[in-house]
Amino acid sequence: MNQPNRANRLDLPSVLDSSNSYQPNSVKTPHLVLQWAIRHWCFGQVKGYDPVTLLSSLFKSVGIENGSQSCSLFFDDVLTAIVVSYPKNRERAVPNSMLTRKLVELLPLLFALGQGNNIYLLNKLLETQIPRTTARFISPKIVKLAKAFAEAGLVMSMSELYLDRIAILLGSNSIDLTTYFHSKN
Repeated sequence: MNQPNRANRLDLPSVLDSSNSYQPNSVKTPHLVLQWAIRHWCFGQVKGYDPVTLLSSLFKSVGIENGSQSCSLFFDDVLTAIVVSYPKNRERAVPNSMLTRKLVELLPLLFALGQGNNIYLLNKLLETQIPRTTARFISPKIVKLAKAFAEAGLVMSMSELYLDRIAILLGSNSIDLTTYFHSKN
C-alpha cells in the first residue's frame, strides 16, 4: 500500500513510454525528460502524491539539479501556478487530461524560448495562456529551469514546428518571429 504523500514507480501513469521502464535514468532527451516530469507531476497531483521527491531524483540523475539548485521545487511552482490560474481549471487545482496535454505542448516551447534568451516572446506566449500576473511570477523560474536544462546538456532546439506553434498561439500577425530567430538556410 502506498504512503499517502509518496508515489512509487508502479503508480506512474501508463501513458509514459514503456521503453523507459519508468526509470528516470533511462530518460535521455530534453523532450522526454520534460514530458516525463510533466506527466509524473500531473499524475501525482491527481492521485494526491507529492511529486517533488521523484522529480528531484529525475533532475539529479540527468544533471539538472544539485545541492545548490532546487529545480524540482521551481518546476512544481511553475506547473502549480499554470494549473491554478488556467481559466478553465480555476475550480479545481488538479490538472485534467486536456490541461496535461496543454502543459506537454506549452512547456517545451517556453523552455526553448528561455534557453534562447527570447524572454519577450516567452512572456507574450505565457500571457496568452494564463493571467499576466501569474506569467510575471513564473517567467523567471521558467528561464532558470530552461538554463539548468541547457547547462546539463538538455538543449531544446527551436524547430520550425515550434516556430509555427508559437505563431499560432500568439495569433501572430502582429509579431514577426523572424526578428527573434535566424534560419540556418
